[in-house]
Amino acid sequence: MKSYVEQLHERYGWPLKIHARGYDAYLIDIQPLVEGRVAPIYRFPGGDSLVGDDELIPASDGEHTGGVKMKIHIKNRLGAYSKLLSQFTDELLQLQDEADVTADLEQVERLSSQLEQLKSVVDNLPLA
Repeated sequence: MKSYVEQLHERYGWPLKIHARGYDAYLIDIQPLVEGRVAPIYRFPGGDSLVGDDELIPASDGEHTGGVKMKIHIKNRLGAYSKLLSQFTDELLQLQDEADVTADLEQVERLSSQLEQLKSVVDNLPLA
């Protein structure tokens, strides 16, 4: 049987452990928001805190030792990122159905550039 935190991880795609604000933090719960949305709560050394989507960067699964890189399979990370991108896309599509949506050109160009960079990195990953 999976723990509550593991269920949150699978349901929302949030990493179990992140590195944000200079610390490692661990997923512990959710905070209900408006319109049925929820946000993750992570435990930092100084206490529990909500984190934004921009902080949901999984903590490193391995360390470099003796100049030799450890091999890391990133299935869970890619799954979490994919889920976040899908949620973002769905939200934008829903907004476009409900209203005339506008965006800042600079933000759109930055996001487009980041997506191109991500695609380039993912396309060149060795497959397991």
